[in-house]
Amino acid sequence: MLLFYYKNKLYSIIKCKKLQIFHNIYVMGFWDRVSLELEYLGMTNKALAEKVGITASNIGKGVRQGSSPSADTAVKIAKILGVSVEYLVTGERPAGESGDKITALTKRLRRLSDADLEIAKIVIHRLEK
Repeated sequence: MLLFYYKNKLYSIIKCKKLQIFHNIYVMGFWDRVSLELEYLGMTNKALAEKVGITASNIGKGVRQGSSPSADTAVKIAKILGVSVEYLVTGERPAGESGDKITALTKRLRRLSDADLEIAKIVIHRLEK
């Protein structure tokens, strides 16, 4: 079975002999996208909660209940993660938002040791081919 995201939904492809079954498993919500961004930035729920001014248990409660935070909390979360509230709520990225990802990636690259930076250069070079 192969799992992948397409238009903010998790899909699976199950190969059964010559038949492929393609079906929707899961629709991503606000906290799912927050989790993806946290992982990308190497940040924890606790660190996010501290920066936003809420408790990590508030985040856990939102995840379990599948609810979205208040508008002002969502704005704070989006600013900290470097994404738009629109993306966190709908999964749609406004034009030009990918620049924020490049900025975040650049910041992470600057923290690498010289040896790790060389490895990153090799990986990027191979991806370009």
